[in-house]
Amino acid sequence: MKTAQLLVLSVVIVVSLINHASAFCASLTPSSALTRFAEQIFSPPRINIRFPTNYFINDEVDSSSVHQIRSLEEYRHVLREIEVTGQPLVLKFFSSSQGGIKAHKDFNALVKEFKGVKFCEIDYDVSPMLCSAVKKFPAVQVYKGTQVRKADDFSCGAKIYQKVNDRLSDLDMNLLDMSSDRHLEGIGEVIF
Repeated sequence: MKTAQLLVLSVVIVVSLINHASAFCASLTPSSALTRFAEQIFSPPRINIRFPTNYFINDEVDSSSVHQIRSLEEYRHVLREIEVTGQPLVLKFFSSSQGGIKAHKDFNALVKEFKGVKFCEIDYDVSPMLCSAVKKFPAVQVYKGTQVRKADDFSCGAKIYQKVNDRLSDLDMNLLDMSSDRHLEGIGEVIF
């Protein structure tokens, strides 16, 4: 007898649970948090495609020629280094998620041509804080020394690297003509 009572009681509990569950499922609207959560769990994963920018850089230029800046400390270290050496700096801001194969090839051509210039890159996807002032990618700034002030950015144009090339050519000629004392006078000057 006790087994029959337990069986009846368990059937009543199961029926009650089914009724409550169906009432709960009916209460779910498409905008409810549980529905959104279920959609996220059971929806197919999103695929984030990124272009392998290091492939383009390493394919054409020795990777040691272009310094990847990933933190504020690295950025400050580069500025201290060029202050001491007086070496010009070309700083490229880019976003690896946006691709830009031609931009990488143009930048690599500059790296090959100007051996006495320090080339650095900052990837927005790695260091968004360092790129916060950049409006469009790619953007390039050329510095001589470390006095940080608003520079004229060249960004997103078809002739961006031609303009940088012209600036570096002018700078290269000036560096060849300078004596060592005059070379030290120019430290801290933003070229453009």
